[in-house]
Amino acid sequence: MAAIDMMDYNIGDHSAFSKFTLGWVSPILVTENSGEDITINLKSFNNKGDFIILKDSSTTDYAFNNTPFDEYITLSLLTEDKGTINYLDSLNGHVDPTKTDGSVIKYYQSAGIRMTHIDARGVKYVSGSTKYIEFIEDIDSMISTKFTNSPSVANGYCDKSTNNSYLLTTLLPKNFSHNPVGAIYVSDDADLFKKDDEIAFSANNGLNYSIGLPSQTNTLNDGSPMNYKITIQDLSDTGATVKISIK
Repeated sequence: MAAIDMMDYNIGDHSAFSKFTLGWVSPILVTENSGEDITINLKSFNNKGDFIILKDSSTTDYAFNNTPFDEYITLSLLTEDKGTINYLDSLNGHVDPTKTDGSVIKYYQSAGIRMTHIDARGVKYVSGSTKYIEFIEDIDSMISTKFTNSPSVANGYCDKSTNNSYLLTTLLPKNFSHNPVGAIYVSDDADLFKKDDEIAFSANNGLNYSIGLPSQTNTLNDGSPMNYKITIQDLSDTGATVKISIK
């Protein structure tokens, strides 16, 4: 999560994914079956727990399993409300453990929407086969299943038959010059989406963010297409108006 997360460098609150896995929040689910254009009044995640999940569900193969343990995109409005850990970390922060010059990492200095890619699918090892891992579709059978909990490509679980590594959480920043995939860096306000910003996962839909997905195309790891265009119509410290078009 590029340092700005309770489960990364201990900066700010827990992410939408972490709180979803703990059962503390429920997503606003948007799928290709939701309609052509959807407008969502998204409240501050820190205050209200609102966040959006984007997941293609147009076919049974890609249907969202209604649990945190699937693959999807999240959108959440992050704010630095006074009296919260986000506010305190925006003022003081913590010393960067990767440096020796006393550099301090601080929380975001202004409100914005953070986009992340989550791949929390359960897998099992397949012995004696060219297929080294098998994804588990039946959530009820996932007791004692192993999960990757590392943001590192080197430590994430890997399908050796295809040499693909699957990361649990990846920040999809507005500022792609940070090049976060497989690299260690510290996020800042330039990574958050603001009023009038647009996000799409296909060159046909305008500004193309497919480069941030692991496949660097408009599909997720599981092959499901991301046929969405997102427009941040309004944004403040208390809420945002998000228009999502299905293309």
